[in-house]
Order: sequence, then structure tokens, then C-alpha cells
Amino acid sequence: MVCPMSNTKNAAKYCGFTLIEVLVVIAIIAGLTTISVSNTTDYVNQNRVKQVAYEFKNSVALARSEAIKRDKIVRLISLDQISGEPEWMDISTGWHIYSGNSDNPPVIFKYETFSDLTVASDASVGVEFRSKTGELKLSKESSSKTVCFTGGGITYSVEVSSLGIATVDASDKCIQ
Repeated sequence: MVCPMSNTKNAAKYCGFTLIEVLVVIAIIAGLTTISVSNTTDYVNQNRVKQVAYEFKNSVALARSEAIKRDKIVRLISLDQISGEPEWMDISTGWHIYSGNSDNPPVIFKYETFSDLTVASDASVGVEFRSKTGELKLSKESSSKTVCFTGGGITYSVEVSSLGIATVDASDKCIQ
């Protein structure tokens, strides 16, 4: 800070910061802003992945309860597939839940995800819940299905048991 005049009466007129001091402060603020924005972006992306994993878990619970309530088979499949036997396709764009076996089944719920999401699964077919019991239709060699959601440097796995109950875990046990 420069005050060229020692006279206190005129000091207020001429006191101030030099250009170098102002530029240093602006550079420090810019550096801190850059660091905080990148950390905030990572945090937001990680929470988006977590939200999608929990939304999938909730979708599994909804599909299971609808299978019991409607006394019909209910399927949770990729948005790309319309009807028929559920194939485990890429659900990174989203999924929907429908009941029945017709060519144009009623959609119960639809969820669209965000971009930059990677989904991996150990399932060769989509998630299908049996009527009355809400149990998951599985092959004889498996007791559950695992779906992994990855993005923002974090992975969440959703494991669906044979009873149709889903649990979410932040882990690296996913198959890539």
C-alpha cells in the first residue's frame, strides 16, 4: 500500500494499492477458485452416480412390489428394449419397468440417466420378477445379480438377491 503524503489530512486522497499488489491478490483468488471448482465438479459427479445407483435400487423395489400387487411378471430393462424377454442391454441411458408379455406392455416407470455414466453387469438377461412372490428370475448357477454404476471416479454396485431385494454398496467388486 502506498501513501506518498505523510500529511494525514491529504493521505486519504493518495493512499491505495499498487497495480502489482492488486494483480497478486487477483491471481491468488483465481487459483483458489480453480481448485474449488474442480473439487466441486468431482463431488457433483460422484453424487450423480450415487443418485443413479439408489434410483436403480428403488426401481428394483418398485418392480418387485408391482409384481406382487399385479400378480404378473414385471420386468426392468433398458430403455432401448420395448418388449419381450428382457435382455441385459446397456442401461447407461436409463431403464423402464413394465408388466405383462404383450407387444405393447404398459410402462409402470421410466428413468433416464445422465451422460458420462458407465454401467456394467454380471447379468446376461434383464431383471425379471415373478408374479405373486416378487422373486428374481435367475439362472441356476447364480444367487444374485450385480449392476455397477461408475462415473466421477467412483463406483457403486447394486446387488439384487434372489428374493428381489437390492442393496447399494460403494465398492470395487464390479465386473468390468
